[in-house]
Amino acid sequence: MLECDPPQTAHDMTDEMTANGNSADSKLRAEPRAKSRDETPAESPAKPREEPRAESPIDPAVDDAPKAADAPLQAEPEPDPEGRADAEKQQVTFAVRIGKLRRKYPFVASQDLAKHTGRTVIVDADYGLDLGILGEQWPDEGAKALGAIVRLADSDDFAQILRNADTDAEARAVFVEAVAGESLQMKLVGIDHSYERTKITFYYHAEGRVDFRQLVKALASKLRRRIELYQLNLRDQFLFHPFLGPCGRELCCKAKPELFSQKVPTRLAKQQKMSYNPAKMAGMCGKPRCCLRYEVDSYKEFADFLGVKPGRAFKRRADGLECKLVDWHMLTDEVIVETGEEEELTFSLAEFKRDFAPVAATGSRRAK
Repeated sequence: MLECDPPQTAHDMTDEMTANGNSADSKLRAEPRAKSRDETPAESPAKPREEPRAESPIDPAVDDAPKAADAPLQAEPEPDPEGRADAEKQQVTFAVRIGKLRRKYPFVASQDLAKHTGRTVIVDADYGLDLGILGEQWPDEGAKALGAIVRLADSDDFAQILRNADTDAEARAVFVEAVAGESLQMKLVGIDHSYERTKITFYYHAEGRVDFRQLVKALASKLRRRIELYQLNLRDQFLFHPFLGPCGRELCCKAKPELFSQKVPTRLAKQQKMSYNPAKMAGMCGKPRCCLRYEVDSYKEFADFLGVKPGRAFKRRADGLECKLVDWHMLTDEVIVETGEEEELTFSLAEFKRDFAPVAATGSRRAK
């Protein structure tokens, strides 16, 4: 009896085809299956699971807030080709005049403050806030500043200074009592308070030097402030009293304290057609008057074209009329000349410079 093989299934046929190599396609299909038996394939990175967010009650304030897309757009800053923003931030040192003597001290501020020169400012010094007048830029760039300029002064600041001045009588009484207790020969001339009344300055006059170390301790114990004593010279004393000059106006050195640092040479009197008289040229301090500097430029304009002494010859440009200078007066703006017919003519300086020209001097002197 013949024995027959059992019928092959699809799986057996596939194995047989793989073993015999009858079909390349079947081999390619069989390789992944064989790999799945022997090796564990690398797992692909799992995606992070999103945690469910807890729902919070709706906040109407947050819900009604505008979204980022709905927010108004901010304008971009305009370009600054000239670098003005950097110039405003640059710190420079200014001269600030403080106190009745208006002594200059260096203070730091932004360069943009230079446009407020001459205005009153509040400064922050080592003894507290104080009030001063803003001046020009400090000449020495390496100078150590005493502090910084805080802001411009307003009406409330001026009212505070007036309230500080109301305590002068009390401070004066304390000073006189302390001087008498130390048996010192000192004459009180003026008092200065700082803005916050943390410092008080006593200006005094004395013959020679004074040892006031014990006096400072006595004043500090009674007034509870920082004490400063400043000895005045003769010229400084005029700043504390309403002295008037021979012209009837306030002394120049009091109206413009910067004149203290400027010398007044006696040659200025000659340039202004003044006779050399030391008694008339000297001011109340015994030195040449400060007012000699005021009009010297105007006098110089006349003298440069006309000369100081009379007799200079001029010729009119239009008709050639010759004349000689008789005199000129700067205050009235008059130029007086005399023609050949002994006729005097008067012109203003501007008219005379426009119509006349000086005649070159002729003579027999040889050039050296």
